[in-house]
Amino acid sequence: MKRWCLSAIAVMMVLAMSFPAMAATDLEALVRDMAQEMREMRKEIEALKKDKKAPRQSSSSPSSSAEIQQIRADLDALRERQDEGLGDLLSGTTLGGYGELHYNNFKNTSAKDKVDFHRFVLFIGKDINDWITFKSELEVEYAFSADGAPGAVALEQAYLDFALSDNFNVRAGIVLVPLGIINEVHEPPTFYGVERPDVEKFIIPATWREAGIGIHGDIAPGLNYKLYYVSSLDAADFTESSGVRNGRQKVAKASAEDFALTGRLEYTGINGLKIGAAFFTGDTAQANSALGDARVTILAADAQYSIGDFDMRALYATTKVSDADKIKAVTGEDVGEEMVGWYLEGAWRFMRYIRPASEQELAVFTRYSEYDTQKKLPGDAVASGVNDRNVWMVGLDYKPSPNVSFKIDYQDRDNSDSLIEATDQLNIGVGYYF
Repeated sequence: MKRWCLSAIAVMMVLAMSFPAMAATDLEALVRDMAQEMREMRKEIEALKKDKKAPRQSSSSPSSSAEIQQIRADLDALRERQDEGLGDLLSGTTLGGYGELHYNNFKNTSAKDKVDFHRFVLFIGKDINDWITFKSELEVEYAFSADGAPGAVALEQAYLDFALSDNFNVRAGIVLVPLGIINEVHEPPTFYGVERPDVEKFIIPATWREAGIGIHGDIAPGLNYKLYYVSSLDAADFTESSGVRNGRQKVAKASAEDFALTGRLEYTGINGLKIGAAFFTGDTAQANSALGDARVTILAADAQYSIGDFDMRALYATTKVSDADKIKAVTGEDVGEEMVGWYLEGAWRFMRYIRPASEQELAVFTRYSEYDTQKKLPGDAVASGVNDRNVWMVGLDYKPSPNVSFKIDYQDRDNSDSLIEATDQLNIGVGYYF
């Protein structure tokens, strides 16, 4: 098109330069010829435009068209396989988690108050097929994990379940020791109080996981069992104030010279009632002959009951440690050969009396706990009483949703040592799970 335009301009320039020498008749003939030429030029331009818009065809076009159709079919098949692969990945996959933020205000002490995102946990589960299931729980504690930082990243659970029947199933991997109430069910909205009960920290060292294999299932309607053979504790890390808690190895390059047996029976045959009895027993010296066998046996019983607007919990646990004198000789820790703890808890949910139509919950609760990590020392030794502790707690729990909880409580702490005053606490927290 540019070529034709340039030609027209050139003709007009020539015409302008030669105009004085041309006769009128010659001029009229020239104008007619130019007009005709311009019409032909417009036709050619329109033809070029149409040719540009039309699909190009050649002797090879049928083959090219077939190739294009095949490429489109291959792309569609690839997209379908991708969709199926994503569907297979997500099918039977569960994602969940929980977290809790705490503020602790310490009374009658020089200890500094603290705020802490205590736990951030993600659950991932997958139905591998119709009888094998994988479940895991990855936890970040204290918000930040790095060299010199207080936080940690830990794998709290990771196991395979093999569903064989209602009565007999197999579980293998990192499992929670089935002792007490909190160790297996510890999502923040499921218990009252900002902090977990002390008895289930120092007598039952929750949260407590071990590597192992075991069986579980139903014995009868409402009665189920768990029985695991698991890795054990390490007595070299037992202390007089925390009992066996620091002996948890958390399945992190853990010593495996000693193993243990743990199990639980649980009854849920009455609406609102759950009763459990559990044990753990195993040597914990981990091939350190200077510690003897350091056998640990923990027995626990617990009950939970909800009726109307009231929730109640009770737990009793005792821990016995053999060769406590040998542990002291090696570590210097005056570890109790017997430790005992218990608590009673009650809560009243009263939101319906304030807002009858509300689905939210507001509860007032109280808990009394006693625990002693030096209930009995080896030989004739007598403990000072500083580790014979009791805690009165009162608080409020507000749930805008069953899975979200705002809590505040006050803990009045005491011990049997008249020279050392226990530290009271005001705690505020928010927790969730999904």
